Amino acid sequence: MNIVLKSVFSFIYMYVFNVKKEFLYNVFDVIWLNIGSSGLTFFVFYELLKIKILYLI
Repeated sequence: MNIVLKSVFSFIYMYVFNVKKEFLYNVFDVIWLNIGSSGLTFFVFYELLKIKILYLI
C-alpha cells in the first residue's frame, strides 16, 4: 500500500508543480527500484508517467 500512496503523491506533486524532466525520471527510477510485488500499481503509474512526460516535452 505504501507504493500506491507514494505513486499517487509523486504524480500529484509533479503535476501541480510541473517539475523538470530530470526529477521526473529520478522519481521513475525510485519507483522502479521499490516496485516489489506491486506490478499492477507500477503499470498504472507508468502509464500516467508517460502521459506526463509527453505533456512536458
